[in-house]
Amino acid sequence: MNKTININLAGFSFTIEEKAYDALHLYLQAIKSFLSSEEDMEEIVSDIESRIAELLQERLKEGREVVEQADIDHVMTVLGDPEYFKSDSDEPNEAYQEKSKRKRGTKLYRNPDDKQVGGVCGGLGAYFSIDPLIFRLAFVLSVITIGIGLVPYLILWAVVPEAKTTAEKLEMEGEEVNVENLKKRFRKESENVKESFKNFKNGVKGNSSSANHLSNGLKEIVNFFATFLRLVWSVVRKIVGVVFVIIASLLIVGCVTMLCSTFFGFDTAIFGELGKLPSDEIADIFFRSKSDYNFLVFILLFFFGTLITGFYLAGFKALGFKLPGKAIFGISIPIILTICLFSFFSLLGANAFSFEEKGQITERVILEDLGSDTLSIHANEDIYFSPDFLGHHNEGIKLLTLEKEDLISGVVIVDVEESADSTWFVEVRKIARGRTTKEARKTAEAINYNFTQNASSLWFDPTFNWDKSLKYRRQKVYITVHVPVGKTIYLADGTDRIIYDIENLQNMYDGNMIGKYWLMSEKGLTISK
Repeated sequence: MNKTININLAGFSFTIEEKAYDALHLYLQAIKSFLSSEEDMEEIVSDIESRIAELLQERLKEGREVVEQADIDHVMTVLGDPEYFKSDSDEPNEAYQEKSKRKRGTKLYRNPDDKQVGGVCGGLGAYFSIDPLIFRLAFVLSVITIGIGLVPYLILWAVVPEAKTTAEKLEMEGEEVNVENLKKRFRKESENVKESFKNFKNGVKGNSSSANHLSNGLKEIVNFFATFLRLVWSVVRKIVGVVFVIIASLLIVGCVTMLCSTFFGFDTAIFGELGKLPSDEIADIFFRSKSDYNFLVFILLFFFGTLITGFYLAGFKALGFKLPGKAIFGISIPIILTICLFSFFSLLGANAFSFEEKGQITERVILEDLGSDTLSIHANEDIYFSPDFLGHHNEGIKLLTLEKEDLISGVVIVDVEESADSTWFVEVRKIARGRTTKEARKTAEAINYNFTQNASSLWFDPTFNWDKSLKYRRQKVYITVHVPVGKTIYLADGTDRIIYDIENLQNMYDGNMIGKYWLMSEKGLTISK
């Protein structure tokens, strides 16, 4: 039968065997002697007593009511071996002197003081002297990408021991087991004891330890992934902020370029020959008035200015800068952008109506006195545009230029079809666009186009012109040479600049038809033998 004693430790009552009490008393005396030179000795000792009470409570959850010697041995193992402390004479004993000289190499433990789940990453971080976050990210990414990161983590959790004692924690960090390091360790432990003790004291007594472990583990997993997602979002947010600032800067460059183009003019390839003109003259050719164009430019600049402001505000906010009046900007910017877009498309649509209706004027010229059954088709020299413009039917603006007070277009398209009778004739269709059909016909009628007949030869101009006051309204000239059945045509060199999609029985492309004689048979054009 063992004698027991009732004691109060850190506000908790314990029943303890006399032998165990003596051991605990000597242990606390050794700690106090060790910390006697510390100014905050009483506070540290109080925290250590709280930690001892917590450890004893955990031991007594196993169903026992009396603290035994084994429980005190466990406490001393967890908190540190008393042989490392100074003796009453304030001189280190021989065992301590011997142990303090030893340098313990770094050993791998699971770190209970830096863990999200099992302390594996915290232990790896201490072992390799690397931030544990690197290992946590590696495990999470391997789980997400290839799905195998969980297996090595569980294996390490199972085989790597947890650093429970003071000596083990020092070994985990590769530090010497000496008086100074033990003192630092006690200080470090004392900083966390209060919070840990509060949590324990407010806990529900009698809960299953395995259930608590599972619950805490699940909470830690959730907290870890929440922390990871917050970290990822923080990184992504910074990247988005940088991208927004770069976009805003590029938009500034674009707006400056547009301003220079508007007021000074650039040699713009989009407009072909017209690109050499000042932008206000180009605008006068395509828009109802110069003021429409200038207002469109103003709206665009205001729109992009607001957009740039929005990108900068969003970018700097994502980067963590505090911005004044961001609520006002957050409301006003979308409203301004909406108004600008509405105004821009309304004005652009009003100008687009100038191209709404199509008008056509057709002229028919009968060819007489050919003196031959063969008609040669030629193209006059193009003095305005490059002869490389093949497939010119798809070109509009690039085959447009300004010569004094006239606009010059190179969209002349020549085709060959069967005549309904024995008459040779040329049909010229002048086409334009306008707000109304009447307006479009008036614009088409103002087109000046010429071709000449010299006996059995036809010479077609590759260009036509009209007064620039009528502006550009997609003017085109379509020419059809009607050939009676049994008659022949010859496509001379250079006509590939004006012919387009002439149907023939050989299904030959226009460029390959040049330099050949073509007979108009009852079924269509065919190569003459």
